[in-house]
Amino acid sequence: MGMLIRHLKKANKQNAQGLAEFALVLPLFLLLVFGVIEIGWLVYNYSAVFTASRDAARYGSGAGTSTTSGTVYALDCAGIRNRAKKTAVSIGLTDANISIYYDSGPNSSGNSVSLGHCDCPASEKLVSGETSCTVYGQAPLLGYRVNVIVNKTINLVFPVLKNTTIPISSTSHRTVISGVVISGNQAVVVTTVVTTIVDVCPNLDGVQASIPSGDILYGGQCVPYCAYNNTIPASSSSCVYSTPTLPSNQNCSNIGYGSPVYYSGNTINIYIQNSSASDRAVSNIEIWWSGTPTLNNIVFESQKSGTSTVWGGTGFANTSPTNVAISFPFLNWDYTWVRFNYNQNASSANVTFVKFTFADGCYVVWGSHS
Repeated sequence: MGMLIRHLKKANKQNAQGLAEFALVLPLFLLLVFGVIEIGWLVYNYSAVFTASRDAARYGSGAGTSTTSGTVYALDCAGIRNRAKKTAVSIGLTDANISIYYDSGPNSSGNSVSLGHCDCPASEKLVSGETSCTVYGQAPLLGYRVNVIVNKTINLVFPVLKNTTIPISSTSHRTVISGVVISGNQAVVVTTVVTTIVDVCPNLDGVQASIPSGDILYGGQCVPYCAYNNTIPASSSSCVYSTPTLPSNQNCSNIGYGSPVYYSGNTINIYIQNSSASDRAVSNIEIWWSGTPTLNNIVFESQKSGTSTVWGGTGFANTSPTNVAISFPFLNWDYTWVRFNYNQNASSANVTFVKFTFADGCYVVWGSHS
């Protein structure tokens, strides 16, 4: 009988020890399980927010017009927000979680300039440098970006942490597809319709067009508005260009051009504008400059035809003066930056004479030489 009692006491002691060990391990085990679940919930929500901003920006960058709203995709505020909400339907996004704004895209220094917002609900998130929300009513141009910010504050899963909230945010940038020429048997130009114009540039060149300054921001620079208006003005007189220094025009009607300006480092720019409904072609460039720089290459950055190196520094003298034969299509209503890239720092004061000759024999001249 005494042996049985001793055996029962020993068994009870072992059971009590097992319960104590289980009580010590259980909180750590539950913490691990709950932690895995909470981390999975956070990852799921972040993935949904990221995908929503990406798909909404992709929708806003598309070429053409929405069949639902009849508005170009970049200005279809409701369509952009609906795309984000449908992509992340499981986390319950609302319009208040989604902000849409435009910028000029990064310039040579990697900086971009905010142009304004798609619309301005009370919940719209401002971006760096903004003090208030301004609507950008113009269809964004080729090179501009549509940016979508999606914000969502989530609650953790388990009641003990129910009052803990974590904000999640994702911003996606997409370059707007507009005014793109598709090469083939017949060129097809995708155009956009300009609605309300917002004046974002000072009047730098005396142009008087359909907005107060007559200029728009493109690639971080202010340029004449009419050059980028894919919906052609009813009257060409709505674009009046300033007269450059020492102008000369040999039967070259409807060709606008500016003065050489410093762009960056070793690059000097001058713009030319075909302000007519007829295509032209640049066949020759002659440039004179002072000082010791030598000319490395000449690049045309066209709003319609894209960027092309028309002369790479070989086959002709690259010291002043340089006279090169080229063949560059200058399409109707096109606007082109001509970039002269030198081997060392140069300023606009170095350039003394520029002449563009077209395939039909006409030419335009800036400056003079001796």
